[in-house]
Amino acid sequence: MPLESWNGHVDNDKNEEIVQPGNYIWKVSATFVDGSVWRGMEDTNGNVGTTGTVTVIR
Repeated sequence: MPLESWNGHVDNDKNEEIVQPGNYIWKVSATFVDGSVWRGMEDTNGNVGTTGTVTVIR
């Protein structure tokens, strides 16, 4: 389980504005507490990657 999550604010900083509704691209690199590296997630075509999209709706 992740220790952090996105709170809807720019740069995850509560002092920054909340992002506007729309489509956004994300890119993640992560190392778990046990030292293993997150390789990414599988898309519908079976490709594994560390990028994707998210749609913000209000």
